[in-house]
Amino acid sequence: MVDRAPLTGARPTYGTRANPGAWHLMDAIHPGASMERVSNAVPSGHHANEDPPATPGAGGLVFRPDGTILLLQRSNGEWCFPKGHVDPGEGPLDTALRETEEEAGVHATCPDPTHTWITRYDNDRGESREIIWFHLEAPQDAHFHAREALFPHGAFLLPSEARTRLTFDEDRDLLDHVLAHRNATT
Repeated sequence: MVDRAPLTGARPTYGTRANPGAWHLMDAIHPGASMERVSNAVPSGHHANEDPPATPGAGGLVFRPDGTILLLQRSNGEWCFPKGHVDPGEGPLDTALRETEEEAGVHATCPDPTHTWITRYDNDRGESREIIWFHLEAPQDAHFHAREALFPHGAFLLPSEARTRLTFDEDRDLLDHVLAHRNATT
């Protein structure tokens, strides 16, 4: 389990996936972790203590050695990355690995748990969410196996195909940032 310090720093504004311009992406700010600001979109006069509490979550962008990345298709047709709620007593990395296994049947590892990305948004139910994302790796022979009715389909795709299939611009932005990090470290 990777223990995480509380996040610090400015928080992005809120929005819904129905209003994608209001969803912002930034790298996590953890003491000793890599930090690259992706968005400074905090309105003037906005203070962190005004943020409503967010439900924590974690997920992973799962790559195979050939560079393909795992996408899941929800039962409503949306394409996304595996993610889910952080269970009590569980760290974000544990959540990302568990959700990848539960939603896709893929066993993954994390080569660099010190570098994370954060998305914060309000979901369709009006629930504030803060998702910590990890770059994960799976073996070359890993394949999607449907395990939940919510995700009947999934596949490892070339990044260009993944960008085309991803439903939300925010997920494409996240993919671009993780790819840039991955390319810089390999």
